[in-house]
Amino acid sequence: MGYAAWCLARLDKTSNDVLLRYYGLVDTDHENFFFEKIAPLMLENAGDASPRLELAEQFYFGDLGNAIDHAALWRMAKMAEHAASLMTAQQYAARLLARAAATFAARSKSEFGYYCFDNLARFLTDPSRWETELLQELRQAASDLAPQ
Repeated sequence: MGYAAWCLARLDKTSNDVLLRYYGLVDTDHENFFFEKIAPLMLENAGDASPRLELAEQFYFGDLGNAIDHAALWRMAKMAEHAASLMTAQQYAARLLARAAATFAARSKSEFGYYCFDNLARFLTDPSRWETELLQELRQAASDLAPQ
C-alpha cells in the first residue's frame, strides 16, 4: 500500500486529500515509509507556503507515532521558513496554540504546555532567531495558561 500511495503522490499532484485519508490508516508506530517518502511529496504537491504550512500542521498535530518526532517533522516540512514568510513569531505562536487546543494535542505540565511543543523545544537543534522567538512566545503563552 505504501508504494501505491507513493506512486499516487508522485504522479497526481492533486492526490493529497486521498493521501490524507491513507495517513489516517497508517500505523505510524511501525511504519516509517509515510514520513520518509510520501509526506515530502505531499508537501511539494501542496504548492506555495500557505497550503504547505497548513498540511505540515495537520501532520504536526496528527499521530506521528514512532515514525518521526516533532522537531524532525518541523525541519523536513520547513515549517519555520514557511511560517516566517507569512507571519511574525507571535502570530504563529497564537495560531499553533489555537490549533493545539482544538486538536487532541496532549497537554503537559512543562513550560510549553503541550507535548508537541515540549518535543520541539527539546530536540530542535540550532534554532533560528525566528524559531527562538517562537519558542519564547509559546513558553509565555503556556505560563499564561497555567493555573495560578
